[in-house]
Amino acid sequence: AATAPDPFGDNETNPETDIDGDSDTDADADGGADTEGDDGGAPVLSISLYSRDAPPSRRRGPEPISRIAAVQASLHAYLNRSAAYRLRTVVGGISFGSDVEVFADPTWDFDELKARLDDVEADGDTKLYDAILRGVDVVVAAARNHEGAAMRLIVLSDGRDSSSTASALECLQKLRAEGVVLDAIQVADQDNHLPGIAAGSG
Repeated sequence: AATAPDPFGDNETNPETDIDGDSDTDADADGGADTEGDDGGAPVLSISLYSRDAPPSRRRGPEPISRIAAVQASLHAYLNRSAAYRLRTVVGGISFGSDVEVFADPTWDFDELKARLDDVEADGDTKLYDAILRGVDVVVAAARNHEGAAMRLIVLSDGRDSSSTASALECLQKLRAEGVVLDAIQVADQDNHLPGIAAGSG
């Protein structure tokens, strides 16, 4: 039997499982995004937002939007692009704040999904890791109805985990065990372990 590398980054020769998040993926402090790295980086897109109180020299483009609005806009763009290319994709949605809730079961109806997404509001804590575990369960259950489907979990988060009962390591282990690949978009505050979870999931 083979054992998986230590995902907490003790082995410097295996950067793909560095769950501590010391990747070369850095957010542009002026409000852009940077996903480049010498080794390709983890599959994480980081977006930084500037404050309304930022000095004029730091302000670029239109008025800033809230974190939750940025997350919603990112998912809207993904759904619109999937529809434009007529990808055979079933998508659901899970919100996580102080609670983790499946607000939309996996569906072909992107219009209904977007309408439910727009009703999601920022709420207290950030149970990111608990939501990942729930997301794996939802993806695996949906895949049973779609033979041969690739299983992917896309995490859009506007903050670091603050109150999950699950750990980052548990998330990585479950993703690997079930064969689910995780991609992530982080808006503003960064969770240090999320890039490692994404890279380690495959």
